[in-house]
Amino acid sequence: MSGRESLPPALAAGLDALGLATPGFVPPPEVAAAAQQGLALRARHGRGGTEVGLARAQALAARRPHSAREMRVIAGWFARFANLRAREGWGEGAPSAAYIAWQRWGGDPGRAWVERHRPDWG
Repeated sequence: MSGRESLPPALAAGLDALGLATPGFVPPPEVAAAAQQGLALRARHGRGGTEVGLARAQALAARRPHSAREMRVIAGWFARFANLRAREGWGEGAPSAAYIAWQRWGGDPGRAWVERHRPDWG
């Protein structure tokens, strides 16, 4: 529980739009672990993601609370790039840049996390 669940979704979204601090959605340990793995893979292989993805991975790995707006951004990223999972090199020996980027955004646990909370930030 993030503490945010007690607020009506419209109110939480309004507070986010105004830039007012609210408790936020804290990434669970498995999301942080996937982001940490993505950061390690990026360091080892020198590919996989953008500077925006780097900032997101660092925030997820640190389990920093995310706002409703950030949750929508993460959900949008997964929706846009879900087709990457069908490409070669997905999580195999020398992982593809797509796999590394996916992990940096929280991997499959991250996708499940944002979708599980969709009613709270929708």
